[in-house]
This record gives sequence, C-alpha cells and structure tokens, in this order.
Amino acid sequence: MYLNKKYHIVFLLWALIFYSCGKKGCVDSVALNFNSEATRNDGSCVYSPPLINLFGKDTISLCIEEDYIDSGVFAQDVFGEDITSLVEVVSNLDNSNPGEYVITYTVLDVNGNSSSLKRVINVNFCSGNLVSNYSVFHDCQINLGITEVDLISDSQTIVEGDFQNQILIQDFNQFISQVVATVENENIIIEQNTFSIGQSPLSFDVVISGTGLIDDSGNEIIVNYAYNIGSLEPGNCQATYIKQ
Repeated sequence: MYLNKKYHIVFLLWALIFYSCGKKGCVDSVALNFNSEATRNDGSCVYSPPLINLFGKDTISLCIEEDYIDSGVFAQDVFGEDITSLVEVVSNLDNSNPGEYVITYTVLDVNGNSSSLKRVINVNFCSGNLVSNYSVFHDCQINLGITEVDLISDSQTIVEGDFQNQILIQDFNQFISQVVATVENENIIIEQNTFSIGQSPLSFDVVISGTGLIDDSGNEIIVNYAYNIGSLEPGNCQATYIKQ
C-alpha cells in the first residue's frame, strides 16, 4: 500500500513537471500563429479579421428625393459563425441634395478584430426632378434690322422624354414647339435644333444648342446657348430658368 502511494506521488510530480515544462504557444489550429508543437496555450493566438461582404453594388446612383433601400451585408467570424447582427452602419446620406455620400459597415468579432466596407451613393438630378413650368429670363434676342426676335420664349415647360434622363423643353419659342435635352447629373445638354425665321425670300435658318447647369436646390437652371443665323456672325446668349 505504501509503495503504491509512493508511485502515485511520483507520477503526479512527473506530470506536474512535464506540464510546467511543456512548450508554450498558440494551440488553436484556427489561429494564424498556430504552433503544432506547443502543448500549453500562452494566450498569444492571433486570428484573421472577420469577413464582411456587400449585397448589391458598391456604387449606386440615386435621384434627388428617391427613397434608398439598402441591400445589406453579410459578416462571418474566423470560426465560421454568422455575426451579421453585430454590424454597425454609419451613413451621411442626404437624398435631398446632390452629392457623393458614403455608407460604412463595420463589424467587431469576439477576438477584438474588426473589418469595414463602404458603399458609395451618388445623388443626382434626374429628368423627373426637373418637370415643371419655368419663367425664363434671357438675353437671347437678335436684331434683323426692322425687328428684334426672341430666340427663346419667356415661359417654358419641361416634361420627361421617352428615354432615361431625357427631357423635352416645350414652348421653346414661336418657331419650334419643343427641343430635346439630356440630364447628366447637374448638367443639361440641349441638342442642336434648326428652325426658320421670316418668310421666303427673307427667311433665315437658325441653328441653336446649349449647355446648362442645375443649381443645388433644383429650382434654377442657367443655360448658355450658342446659335448661328445664316450668313450672320454666330452668337451666344444666356437664359436663367426659374421653376414656378
């Protein structure tokens, strides 16, 4: 009995010595610095940051005042656990003003590691934002000697065209009922249009086109027109469209 007890004590001492002398290191095989030779975990394990993926596109275009519905994200830690519920979302999106906005998604896992992703939202004017009646203040007149003619009307209406970001400017002048334009962010491009002034043999062909800039409020558009009239010198004029 005494001998068995002695062996038992020796075994415990041996085990204690072996354990205390065992190699220290990271014993978690999932860790980046896993040490297969280590027998004692020393708390040095280093883990990969969590994965986070966007659903949907990373860059989105949005019209002024258009509702934004986020597609969301998916997050997973290094152990394969779904941690999407831990994702924090920070956004400066303002769909009432044109500009570039950022939504940031950040997730922190149990190991203290974090990952982030960003989604860019570009808010711009679309054709529907410009639909309205407009008062037009301009210096687009030409002098034909016996009379002065307005190249554009003092009151015009913008409606949506048949294609994306296309608008029709109606009641353009007394000679042409409407012109076609394209909305590109805060810019408007008015295609080249040709109309005639006067009656043969005293008639003139007028070619006019323009580029415009929408102000941040969307209530004012300044258009710079360029025109050519027969054999006369080409000219330029400016018109300010005020939404009624």
